Amino acid sequence: MRTLRLPIAILAVLGLAGGVFVYAKYFTPPVRSQRAYEAAVKLRDEKKLEEAQIQFRRAVGFNPDFAMAQYMLGKNSADVGDYPRAYQALTKAVELRPRYFDSNRDLAKLLIRAARYKDARPYAQVALAIKPNDPEVRELYAYTFSGVGDFE
Repeated sequence: MRTLRLPIAILAVLGLAGGVFVYAKYFTPPVRSQRAYEAAVKLRDEKKLEEAQIQFRRAVGFNPDFAMAQYMLGKNSADVGDYPRAYQALTKAVELRPRYFDSNRDLAKLLIRAARYKDARPYAQVALAIKPNDPEVRELYAYTFSGVGDFE
């Protein structure tokens, strides 16, 4: 009977260690962030913007450097009318991925909507450099000049 205790104890310790490893692997902040992000995208697709907002905030909370979650938090925030959070998230998204077209375009749109034309210009300019033939971006870029009366 004594000879069985040691192997059973070893198996119990290994099982516990394996469980801790599995827990650590599947519940790390990046994994939790990805899961919250995926849930948020699904909710957004179902037009449940307020619920999606909570999940996008969770995703960013678990991993503030998750650029796509920051972008989607900003986009969703603008859609629900939370413009300060939209500005903060879109600015962070551009900081994390400076050449991402959508975050630059959407940040320029947000700033133009707030009549901050000169602030919007660099973001519209980056978006225009990425997609020079996009009519929406050309219009945004033109607004950054006409909004301040610079017609030349």
